[in-house]
Amino acid sequence: MKKFRFSLIYLGLLFVSAPFHLQLEKAIVSQSVVLTLLNYGMVGVFIAFFLVALWRTTGGGRVSELAALFLAITIIFYFIFQRRVFLHAQFFSFFLHLVEFFILGFLLLKENKKKFAFLPFAILFLAALTFELLQRFLPHRIFDWNDIWLNVIAGLAGSVVGTLLAG
Repeated sequence: MKKFRFSLIYLGLLFVSAPFHLQLEKAIVSQSVVLTLLNYGMVGVFIAFFLVALWRTTGGGRVSELAALFLAITIIFYFIFQRRVFLHAQFFSFFLHLVEFFILGFLLLKENKKKFAFLPFAILFLAALTFELLQRFLPHRIFDWNDIWLNVIAGLAGSVVGTLLAG
């Protein structure tokens, strides 16, 4: 577990801050200017990751790497724009989870030194499951299987970008 040090520290911070997401969301949503800036900032994080990966991949990358990158881009931006998540206060928490798990997937694969390993994917899935189980015990939060899969998909998209930037 020593090789996933930063990923596990990041994951610990997510779990510690989980009980305060609702209060954070209420404080941010009450100020529409802050909500708009944070939403654009989170989209900017995705765009920055994807642009750097695209730049690295086009400089001699294989077609399969480009295809994986465009699939990751398509999935993330589908969740953001097609499902009307972007700039809507009621979906801020969903959007925040996409960003959190995208970064977790990126960190897990960036710290992984092997070509392929099961452990980063297991950590990603267990983190998503644990995060949702934790919500079951928090007031005004609910457990939802769809959230687990959306978090895992966001993490996998981050891991695709992490893989492309590692190599």
